[in-house]
Parts: sequence; C-alpha cells; structure tokens
Amino acid sequence: LQSNDLGKNGKHVERNFDRPRSPMTDEKIIEFKHVTKIFDGVTVIEDENFYVRKGEFLTILGPSGCGKSTTLRMIAGFETPTSGDILLEGKDIVTMPAYKRPINTKDGTPVLKINKTKIKYLKKQIARLSKDTIMDQNEKEERIKKFEGIIEELKNTPEQAYKYRRSIDTLSGGQQQRVAIARAIVLQPKILLLDEPLGALDLKMRKDMQLELKEMHRKLGITFIYVTHDQEEALTMSDTVMVMSDGVIQQIGSPTDIYNEPKNAFVADFIGDSNIYNGVMTGEKKVKILGKEFTCLDDFPIHDRVDVVIRPEDIKLSTTQKEDSFEGFIDNKVFKGIFFQYSIMEIFQNMKSRKNGQRFLAVPYIVFLVLFVILPILIIIYYAFTDSNGYFSWQALVSFFTSTTKLSVLFVSILIGLFNTVLCLLIGYPIAYFLSNPKYNKNAMMVMLFVLPMWINFVLRTGATRDILSWIGIDSGEHPIITTMIGMVYNYLPFTILPLYSTLLRLDKGQIEAAADLGCSPFQVFIKNVIPQSMPGIIAGAQMVFMPTMSSYVISDTMSNGKIMLFGNSIALSFNNSNWNSGSFMALIMLILVFFSMLVSKKFSKNNDYVRGGGAW
Repeated sequence: LQSNDLGKNGKHVERNFDRPRSPMTDEKIIEFKHVTKIFDGVTVIEDENFYVRKGEFLTILGPSGCGKSTTLRMIAGFETPTSGDILLEGKDIVTMPAYKRPINTKDGTPVLKINKTKIKYLKKQIARLSKDTIMDQNEKEERIKKFEGIIEELKNTPEQAYKYRRSIDTLSGGQQQRVAIARAIVLQPKILLLDEPLGALDLKMRKDMQLELKEMHRKLGITFIYVTHDQEEALTMSDTVMVMSDGVIQQIGSPTDIYNEPKNAFVADFIGDSNIYNGVMTGEKKVKILGKEFTCLDDFPIHDRVDVVIRPEDIKLSTTQKEDSFEGFIDNKVFKGIFFQYSIMEIFQNMKSRKNGQRFLAVPYIVFLVLFVILPILIIIYYAFTDSNGYFSWQALVSFFTSTTKLSVLFVSILIGLFNTVLCLLIGYPIAYFLSNPKYNKNAMMVMLFVLPMWINFVLRTGATRDILSWIGIDSGEHPIITTMIGMVYNYLPFTILPLYSTLLRLDKGQIEAAADLGCSPFQVFIKNVIPQSMPGIIAGAQMVFMPTMSSYVISDTMSNGKIMLFGNSIALSFNNSNWNSGSFMALIMLILVFFSMLVSKKFSKNNDYVRGGGAW
C-alpha cells in the first residue's frame, strides 16, 4: 500500500475504481455521478461515483458517520443530493418522489402492525399482487407461486409452524425480521435497500439470517444494497463491497479483493485484523520494515515509502530465533473458540544492539546497587558474625539475645514505631481526604505546604521543633515521650499524606455513588467503600513511617535530651564506640525487620482487590 494513496485528512484521492466482474448481469441499475450531500454546512457525502449492476448484492461498509445510510436514503428518495445525479436504469431520479420509485427499504427495526398474524399479512400482500391488472397473467402466477414458496421456507420447520399463527407482537426479533423482509420483497421491487437489518439480533440468529438473505437474493434475482458496519456480514453475503470513510468511497471490489488487496491503510485496518507498519521499498518486491528486509507481494519504485500490511493468519509464532523473523514479548493470550489470539506488544528491531544499549544503561544502576546496597549489606553480615580477630563467631548474636537492655530497647522501638504509624495515619488521612476533594482547586498548593519543611536540614528542623515546644511550655526534659512523639509525627506525617493523597485522587466515584444509591449511610460508604479503595495508600504510608521511626536516633536524642533510647540510638552508639560486631548485628536485625514488614504488607495486598489492582508497590 503506497502511503500517498491517502489524500488530506486520510481521504482517498481517487473517485472512480475499476469494478470487479460480477456474476450478475452487466446492466447498470443504479448509478451515482458526482453526488455530494451537505447538511448544515457539513459535507457528509463528497463527490460520490459508483454504480450497481442489476441483480447484484452490494454492501456499503464503513464506520459510524461515514455516510453509508445517507447514500441509502438518497437511493430510496428520502434525501435529495445537494449536487450530482442519481440514475435508475439510465434515468435521472433525483426529483422523483420515494413512493414512485420501484425500491423498498428495510431498516434495523421492523415496523409491523401488531394485530395481524404473519400468515394473514403475507396473504394480503399476495392478494394485492393477484389484483394487478397490468402484469402478464403467467408472470403474475409465477411470482405468486415463488413468494408462497419463500413464505414456507421462512417457517423453517413444521415444528415451528404454529408460530406463524401468533400475533406479531409475540414474535421474537428474528421472526419479526423475517416478516419485515418478506413484506419488503413480496411485490418484487427492482431494488431492496437493507439498512443494518440484523443489528438487533443475537450472534447465532444473525449468522442464520445472513445465509437466508444470501439464498433469498440468489433465488429472487433482486438487486440488494445492504448497509452495515459489520465486516463479517459484508464479506459473507456480498458480491461487491464498497468501503466508505468520512463521506468518501475508499475502495470498491469483491470481498476477496477488499481483504487481500486493500487500496489504502484505512481499508486494510478496517477490514479484518491487520498489523500495519511503515516501510521503504529497497528493491524489486523487497521492502524494509523495523530494520529488516522482506519479500513482499506488490512492487513499487525503490525508496518509496509504503504501508506494509501483515494479516494475523500470515504470522507464525516460534520459540526459536529464525531468519526473516522478529523477536518480541507476548503480552496477552485470548481464547476465541477455535483459535487463540496473541497480542505482542513489543517487537525488538535489533536485538543485539538493543541488548548492548540496555547493558550500557544498566551500568550506573548496577554500580550504585553494588556500592551502596550489596556491599554495605555484605560488610554488615561479615562484622555481625566475626570476632575482633576476624574469625567466625556467634558472640554478637548471643550478646544481643542475652541482653535484657537491648531486647527492651527493641520492644520499645517497635511499640513507638507502631504508635507513631497509627498517629500519622489518623492525622494524615483526614488531611489527605480534604486535599483530594475536587471542590478545592488549590489542593496541589496545599500539599506543597506539607512538603516544604522537608527541604530544611533535618537536624535544624528537629531542633527548631524542640525549641518551639519548650517556648510554649512543653519541656523535653520533663515530658520526653510527648516531645519525642510530636517530633516523630511532625517529621514523618508528609510521608503518610502523600501516598494517601495520591490514592484518594483515584477513588472510583461510581462505586461510591452506587453505594449511596443503595441506601448506605455516609459512614457505611466511608467504611465499606472509601477505606478499602484507599488501602494502597494506607499500606504505603504505614511502610514509610514505621521503619524510619524505629531506626531514628536524631529525633529521639534531640526531642528527649537523650532520655528516650530507640533501636537506632543503640546501633549508632555501638558504632560510635567502635563496637562493630554488636552494631552490625543490630543493623542486620533492622534489615530483617524491614523485609518482614514488606512481606506482611505484600501478604495483606494479596487479600485486597484494590491493592492488587491499584498497587501500593
């Protein structure tokens, strides 16, 4: 497909197309010549040129709003073209009223009289045909006999015959469609217009009706013009398919030609599933896409830019690298009944260079990981299990678990960490909920007010907090627990608010409104809906407060004048006294607690749908 097949706004620049040879007669029955239709200054049909052969089954296919139904209405006489000619068997019918045209229309909704049965109604139509005094008697009898045969076929089976004695309003959608179509063809119009007649039917009924319509067309020989957006309907029933987009004919051809030889990228993408890539012609029937050269079916001048269409059925998946192939990741696999549909979201154009590039980009990350994560952990493990002479020893482990002081410090640190986490959540949640309310257009600025203090030096900020508390009468020497907890909450509250705020912004308002509509009180809505939805932020906020509180030593030292000893203080004291073995072992305990808290949070996440879907991670 040449890229320049598409004109401005993706419209095809050509207006006339070579028609495929039809199995029907070559005589034209309908012809459009430069037809344009404008509604309120908007062009819905632009310079339309096509013709339909007598006895042909033409399907007009396209997305919603492409102009296919407007084209049908102009043929029927319900709309008048702004310019151009519409010919019926060579005669201009633009000014001919709809009731004088030998054309019947059937749309998607059958409009039937309720109080008549099908049999009565169809017999009445045949009676009208019998009273016709113009038609030749032999031809009249032949038509009546043919229509009576069609009515019998529409009954399907003897077991269902009783249904044809029921009132119209008691019939199923498929049965009503059969009646409406029979009503439209009973007087044998020259052209039958069908505007998405099967759209309201279920899949099985739609497929059955497709075959019935095709067989009906074959037996009657009436020209069918069918409008649909369903590709399968168009390819299944039609002699000829006309694809439209934005009021412009993109291509006319047989179903095989439309599928296998699309004129442009729009047709290729609209008809069937397609993978379309930008390519460049490199030689005779040679095209280069995604950095590789392939043999193609069509030939264009060298260096021409083309759109390369690859159908799913022409792709073979393999777990081994082969010549003339791409390597990628399967992102999704869907069972379609008789086959699986795979989605490959990423194709690697040049695996070798890509991998080299990835390795190069990974170097800074690997260096950082080794120097500041892996190496320190290895050093801690080494000193935790060696003595002063460098030999393996359990001395630090035994010393820790036999020291009531160290164990009590660990226990107190866990309690203070949990208490501070709960306090931060209780204070931070209402603040985050308030800030996430869309009524307040300054919420982003207010969030920044909580973040700004974090730009000040940590020690300076903590000392200033202690001095302010002392100035208002809360002395750190007299109330060390209170001042320490205030310092902890002040320093770690932003770490709670930010993840909560982010999660609350993404609440599913539909679920909340639905709960309220079902009669839940505001409190019930909050407990049973808002809290579970915000659980990712709660978990993230708790993680970001609990462990830093336990390991903190600056806040506890500063805010309590050294009267509160946390686990972080014990570690810092051991290292300051050059007791590397004890300090390293306690640091290892802290590391184990970090991983344990993450494991608990992850376990909790698996039992919470909102956490799995929204992700605290």
